[in-house]
Amino acid sequence: MMLSKNNNFKKYILFYARHWGQLSHVKSVVMELNDCYFIISSHSVDEKDFYKHEVSRLDNAIWVDDHDLILSKISSFDILMTFDALLVQGHKDGLNVVEEAKKFNLPIMELQHGLFQVSINAFHQPAVNNFFDESLIVRSAATHRLTWFDNPNGINIGYPLFDGRTIPTPQNVSKPIVSIFTNLHWKARSRGNRVKILFDILNFIKNHPNIHFFWKRHHGELLDKNTIEDVGIVEKLIGQQMIELDNLVLVDNEIEPTRLLEFSTHAISTVSTVLLDIEMYHLNCAIIADETTINLLDTFDGFIIFNPDISLDNFRELCSSMLFPFNPKILRDAVFEHTN
Repeated sequence: MMLSKNNNFKKYILFYARHWGQLSHVKSVVMELNDCYFIISSHSVDEKDFYKHEVSRLDNAIWVDDHDLILSKISSFDILMTFDALLVQGHKDGLNVVEEAKKFNLPIMELQHGLFQVSINAFHQPAVNNFFDESLIVRSAATHRLTWFDNPNGINIGYPLFDGRTIPTPQNVSKPIVSIFTNLHWKARSRGNRVKILFDILNFIKNHPNIHFFWKRHHGELLDKNTIEDVGIVEKLIGQQMIELDNLVLVDNEIEPTRLLEFSTHAISTVSTVLLDIEMYHLNCAIIADETTINLLDTFDGFIIFNPDISLDNFRELCSSMLFPFNPKILRDAVFEHTN
């Protein structure tokens, strides 16, 4: 592992990512801080998957998956950047790295990892809902927090995938192309709720044979035992398997949402970070929301709720009030002024 100091680089940064989908955000940071050297690691992403991603082609970053070695050399770094600094069970692996970094007083910079993130803009109230399974007060172990929008406890660097420019939408498309994004593994949803969502989506696809559909399911959903069983239930109800629908393509987990949105004319999504990507591409959209998620959309300036009888003509553009361009200067200032 290259840890010997090179005068060409001003900072040596350990960047811990939890899953493959976060690598695009890592890429934005690494590209802008091209005078810093990054060691990127993860307990969930393997080396093969890392080298499929564009971030692997940047000259100032390498991949290391020997976690014992990283922990033993952590004092060699100037900064730890991570998506996992919340004191919750789901961040256990990342927190082990955080705790080791704290022993050497390394600055720890937590990057926001979701549009609705506990302790930033979402707060679990056990007496009111069970959307988030953490306790009422969730703290971060980070010394600095890099957020996508204004937050009294964070540094607003904007959305790392958005540069503020208007992105052209597909023109002269012979048939509408609808991208669907779901994250049905979230624990707040009951089986009945998940089955209804799947049933409505599949019926919508089945009833619109002249529309092309691309369906990207969250990696957690693909691995979740309950949602796998839910798909089987719905396939029996509609009398057809998902893979048998001629106008549906099930998208590989390694295809990023923005790649799909580049050639989509419309989008359907559950309440998730993908809503920012859809807003970024100015696509007309319908949101899958119910009693467990509707309150998270309070800042949105109008939106259309998906139902199986909806027409594409009723879809509309999103305005979340939470999409801000990525600001590399603020990121750079945070790294160089808020650290040693």
